[in-house]
Amino acid sequence: MGTLDWLIEITDPVPFELRDNTRFRPRPNQPAQIQIMGPHSLDVHEIRDIALLGVALYLRPDIRAPRIGSRVELILSLPGERPFLACGVVRHRTQVEADRPFLGIEFTALEARRREQLRNYLESGTAQLID
Repeated sequence: MGTLDWLIEITDPVPFELRDNTRFRPRPNQPAQIQIMGPHSLDVHEIRDIALLGVALYLRPDIRAPRIGSRVELILSLPGERPFLACGVVRHRTQVEADRPFLGIEFTALEARRREQLRNYLESGTAQLID
């Protein structure tokens, strides 16, 4: 090994590895949207951040947020893609920003092709890495 080979070896860029919990924020000019189906809401909400494991979003103040542990059915709309269904469980719920409910939802059922669609969206650079 030459004198500078060790430096090149430790400074070579490591390829990006997308982990299940790596979070991304959709860009304002290309928002990702979500609908929570059920008795509480059919309104479209903008996604605050998203990962392969789940999604976080703010609801409007007039929307009744599902309780922690509630199972929810979702429709995800990624920029440039057809909407698709997913199921999840509410893992986090708080009231912040002028009483807007904030939810963290873990995906519990997502078809393999839809998971791949989500992975492609996250790897495409359309959304901004925040972790």
